[in-house]
Amino acid sequence: MNRLEKKWELPDADWCRQSLLTKALSISPVTARVLLNRGICTPEEARLFLKGSLEDLACPWNLPGMTAAVQRITDGIKGRDRILVYGDYDVDGITATAVLVSFLREIGVSAGYYIPDRSDGYGLNEEALEAIADQGYNLVITVDCGISAAAEITYGRTLGLDFVVTDHHEPGEQLPDCPVVNPKVAPNLSRAGELAGVGVAFKLVQALASQLGLTSGKQFDYLDLVALGTIADVVPLVKDNRLLVKYGLIRLRNSRRPGIQALCETASINQEQVTAGQIAFLLAPRLNAAGRMDSPFTALDLLLTDSVQKARELAFRLQELNSTRQLLVQQVQIEAEAMAEGSPPVDEEPVLVLASPFWHPGVIGIVAAKLAEKFFRPVILLTIEGELAKGSGRSIAGFDLFQAVVSCEDLLLTAGGHCQAVGLTLAADRIDSFRRRINSVGVAIWKEGLLQPSLQLDAEVLPEQLDLALVDELSQLEPFGHGNPEPVLMLSNASLKNWRRVGKDGNHLKLQVQGDFAEFDCIGFNLASLLEEGIDLNRPLDLAFRLERNRWNGQVAVQLVLEDLREHRCPAVSPALEQLSTPSSMPEADEEETPGHFCVNGSEQLQLILELVLAAKSQNQPVCLLFPSQRMLAVYEKLLSDSLIKYNVTCQRLHRRTPRIGSEPSGGQVFLAVEGINSPLGESRIVRLAYPQWDDEARQTGSSGEILLGFRELDPEDYEFIRKPLPARDKLGYIEALIRQEKGPVFIYTNRKKQVLEIYRGLQLLFPHKKGNILYYHQGLCFSQKEMILAAAAYGSAEVIIANEFVELLLPDHSGIENRVIVDAPYSCDELFLKSRPRG
Repeated sequence: MNRLEKKWELPDADWCRQSLLTKALSISPVTARVLLNRGICTPEEARLFLKGSLEDLACPWNLPGMTAAVQRITDGIKGRDRILVYGDYDVDGITATAVLVSFLREIGVSAGYYIPDRSDGYGLNEEALEAIADQGYNLVITVDCGISAAAEITYGRTLGLDFVVTDHHEPGEQLPDCPVVNPKVAPNLSRAGELAGVGVAFKLVQALASQLGLTSGKQFDYLDLVALGTIADVVPLVKDNRLLVKYGLIRLRNSRRPGIQALCETASINQEQVTAGQIAFLLAPRLNAAGRMDSPFTALDLLLTDSVQKARELAFRLQELNSTRQLLVQQVQIEAEAMAEGSPPVDEEPVLVLASPFWHPGVIGIVAAKLAEKFFRPVILLTIEGELAKGSGRSIAGFDLFQAVVSCEDLLLTAGGHCQAVGLTLAADRIDSFRRRINSVGVAIWKEGLLQPSLQLDAEVLPEQLDLALVDELSQLEPFGHGNPEPVLMLSNASLKNWRRVGKDGNHLKLQVQGDFAEFDCIGFNLASLLEEGIDLNRPLDLAFRLERNRWNGQVAVQLVLEDLREHRCPAVSPALEQLSTPSSMPEADEEETPGHFCVNGSEQLQLILELVLAAKSQNQPVCLLFPSQRMLAVYEKLLSDSLIKYNVTCQRLHRRTPRIGSEPSGGQVFLAVEGINSPLGESRIVRLAYPQWDDEARQTGSSGEILLGFRELDPEDYEFIRKPLPARDKLGYIEALIRQEKGPVFIYTNRKKQVLEIYRGLQLLFPHKKGNILYYHQGLCFSQKEMILAAAAYGSAEVIIANEFVELLLPDHSGIENRVIVDAPYSCDELFLKSRPRG
């Protein structure tokens, strides 16, 4: 199956808020935009996200049911109840059990613990409760389970057991008849967010410590375990979860817990530098392997033991179990993919349902997730055990798999889960009926385009923004994970070179990205297949990538980690240019005269042209603009192209007296011609652009039905804006002095792209602290890059812009431009008039 093309999704920029965050926090526009994409819109929210401390954690007492739960547990402690913690067999449940058991033992309570086997099913069961009662326990505290066990708790009460439930799963219609701590019971009561089960258990520890008057801060000793469970359970790393993981990682890197040390050692991880990613992909799978392949008590005992020797033995056992799990996953994945590619073909089924009697039930959920990612459709894998089939399913964004399964409930024995993951049991002889039913449901609720995977982008960047400072700044957004993914950036119109295959099997793509001032190494893991997919790497491309710091041979440099690439595409809209206001009235051409309009400045003239073009487009009529010279045509050509692209209007320069047009001219086309050199198209609306020295002549020679857009003759005082000429030598020194003394933005104009880059480089060296506020603009940039620069100027983020195009005409009036430096002498008075932008 060929690699599925991804749909790139970049949220619309909020330039105003982006500028606000950039100024308030002294951060780059890139980081500001990433924060906005995370829903962090105010400086206060951003400061909490970037600089939040443990003191900013939500109050544990605000969780629903916390007061009653703490009261029952403290009564039990005082009354010497025998307390047992009942957990779950995944990492979240195991760490939640370890946190609460460790705390209770720390305060002198000899608490027991129990975790059901995978074969026993999730949550409380009657057989386990009978065994717990027989052992003399009378208070059961659940962690990461219990919210849906109302019937089991009622039965447990008949055995003399009392209960406190702590959980984070969705509550059902009936809550258990006991104290229940679950943020989802009343989500508006706490600002803690979507906690994992271990997070809820930790909140209970906080409240108990407070109630018992224990030393403040002692409860934070368990944050290493909290971080493990929170990351493993893939809850959003925002609000309290972010703080728990951020500071939990610090605790974990310095943890003296023998189990943590042994776990890192067997995984060949430097404990002092462990990351959230290493927990997710290296540590958590080892802990999960216990519940999948053997007994969850192996993982729990590892986290509870004080013995270094026992910890090493248990960690080695988990290593063996995880290796076995990996082999089983590989085996099941190969078999399942072969089935999927068979009959019927995978492309014909919106929901993949595959079954085998040879698949281990502990790994089918993992494989289902891998297949859902590869084929980009919901996948359900079933293990056939005699007359029953037990399965696990994983979905894709936008498809509620749980509801689809529920619609087939008459074919099922059990079903549970949520929109992205399900578990189910059915009779083996109903597998085919279930497959047909759920696929018919899938077709009925399928949304157009859902089968195309998407790539979420955070921000488009300019090549000059890619430096180690940005890498460091983005690292402040860590820890990354669900709800706070590592930022994926976009670079448009990139030129590549030196591409080649690398890696043992040549599966990876290595290349270099060329910028105006630097080259960047880029690595695309498992993306070498792009070389066979018909993408021409010699042409400008758009890149989607993550940034990282690359250390090699004692050197440190920025490296781009490629996520995807595509042929360069120009966006169809321009929010930055939406600020252009247009006059409410325009001169209308009639059959008897050439109407004229004397503009105050070039900005007004451009706005009038835009309105004329759009009016002509609505009448399906092309427009031909006649300029007094080739130079003035060149000045306007790029500006018009940048302005009209969002209206789906194209600009074409005429080079001959009788141009050859491929098809009949129509609305949505603008032709640019030079007076006396090109012949305007007969079917076009003719607009003559006149300047002071030839207004009268143009008015006299104009044909009927044409429109004249000219300027009034300037008076001598209108040139007072010219303060002083630039010195012949040391122009850069003059510009430096101007920037240091002026508060407003400074626009620097030159006629050549090469000089634009030279001045930019010089100012970067002179003002390293203003690096992000000095920008350049030239014809080599693509439209979206120009848009970013215009937005920075319009909203006050740019202090200096060097350009070889007169960009001010594209800016709204509120941009506050007062200072202009014209480095090269204008080619004519007409151009001087445009670049001066007198107020009139």
